Amino acid sequence: MSIEIDSDGIYSVIVQTRNFGICVEHGTLAIEHIAPGTSAKALGVQINDELVSVAGENVTAKNWSRKFHSAQLPFRIELWRDLEEEDTAIIREIEKYSPRLASAAENEESAGGK
Repeated sequence: MSIEIDSDGIYSVIVQTRNFGICVEHGTLAIEHIAPGTSAKALGVQINDELVSVAGENVTAKNWSRKFHSAQLPFRIELWRDLEEEDTAIIREIEKYSPRLASAAENEESAGGK
C-alpha cells in the first residue's frame, strides 16, 4: 500500500488495532522499530518517521502513548518523514545495484538538476 506524503513530509494512516506495531524511541517521537507483519509495516510507516498527532491532537514525547492507547478505534495518526533523508536512502539503494547510475544521479544533483 502506498502513502501520500505532502511536500512538508506529513502523511497519515488509520490505526485499527492497538497492536499497530510501532516502537517509539524513548524521549522522542521517532519510530525506532516496526514489527514485521503488522499494520504499521503494511501501511508504509518507516523507521525514523516521527509522530505528529494522534486522533487529531498534536502529541509530545511525554503524552503520545497515553493519547494512542486512549483514542477510540479506529483513529488517524499523522507522521512526519524527513524527505531529504529519504532521497539519500534512495541514492544508497541505487549505489548497491549500479554504481554508474548513482554517479550519474550525484552529478545531476550537483549540476542543479540540469
